[in-house]
Amino acid sequence: MDKLASQLKQEFGTVSGIVGIGGGSAMDLAKAVSLMMTNPGSSADYQGWDLVKLPGVYKVGIPTLSGTGAEVSRTTVLTGPTKKLGMNSDYTPFDQIVLDPELTAGAPVNQRFYTGMDCYIHCIESLTGTYLNEFSKSYGEKALQLCQGSLCEQGRMGRRFR
Repeated sequence: MDKLASQLKQEFGTVSGIVGIGGGSAMDLAKAVSLMMTNPGSSADYQGWDLVKLPGVYKVGIPTLSGTGAEVSRTTVLTGPTKKLGMNSDYTPFDQIVLDPELTAGAPVNQRFYTGMDCYIHCIESLTGTYLNEFSKSYGEKALQLCQGSLCEQGRMGRRFR
């Protein structure tokens, strides 16, 4: 990730924005590269809570899978020199999100199921978290309802996925 940010700086100097297209890993990579375009040092220096000092360059997320939550999270998960950690800051979330259900429809059947389960688990985590507010609660409840309906509809856990 640091190498990619460094290459972009060397080739273009400054960039006006970063676009992340894909699943959770691609989303997290785009968020981290955006932050490292404006913050000095290594991404390992920023793995923790509120260590990022400067906003990144404008970043757009285009998820092609559902469930990871990377498109709305203030965390970008990275594998550091010794362990897996996250960069957590108010500067981490995307500035813009493009949601297109046609992009997720083309995912392999098993991947759709696994990411659907991931979404379900994130709903449970969200609704039982310590920082729950009425706004996030309403979204979490609706998302959970959609997950339960979708997963149960899909063949009592899978018929439509085959």
